[in-house]
Amino acid sequence: MLRIFSTPSGFLFLLVICSFVSCQKEKIVKSENEQKSASDRTINCPLIKSTIVKTDGKLVFTNQQHFEDCIECLEQEVEDYNDVYESQYPEATAEQLDSLDDLNGFNEWLPLVQFETQKTFVSLR
Repeated sequence: MLRIFSTPSGFLFLLVICSFVSCQKEKIVKSENEQKSASDRTINCPLIKSTIVKTDGKLVFTNQQHFEDCIECLEQEVEDYNDVYESQYPEATAEQLDSLDDLNGFNEWLPLVQFETQKTFVSLR
C-alpha cells in the first residue's frame, strides 16, 4: 500500500484526494458560518418593508443595512414562494415545471411584483 504513494502518479493521486477533502471541509465551514450569521440577526421583513418610503419616485431606505435587509427579505420571499409551488410537484423535471408554470399562470417573481405594487414603484427588473 505504501509503495503506491512513492510513485509520482501515487503522489498526484494523494494530492488530489487531499485537495478534495480540503474543499469539502471549506464548503461545510462556509455553510455553517452563513447559517450562524443569518441566525444571529433575525429580520422582521414586514417591518423592514413598511419603513421604506417613496420620495420623488425613488425608494428611500434609512441606511445601508436597511437596504441590505430589504434585499434579503425579498430574496427569501421569492425563494419561499417558489419552493412552495415546486413542492406541489415533487417528481417534476425542470422542463415539466416550466410547462406547469405556463399552464398554471405561475409567476416566479410574484413577491417582487406585489412589493412594487404596494410601493407604487416600477423596477427595472
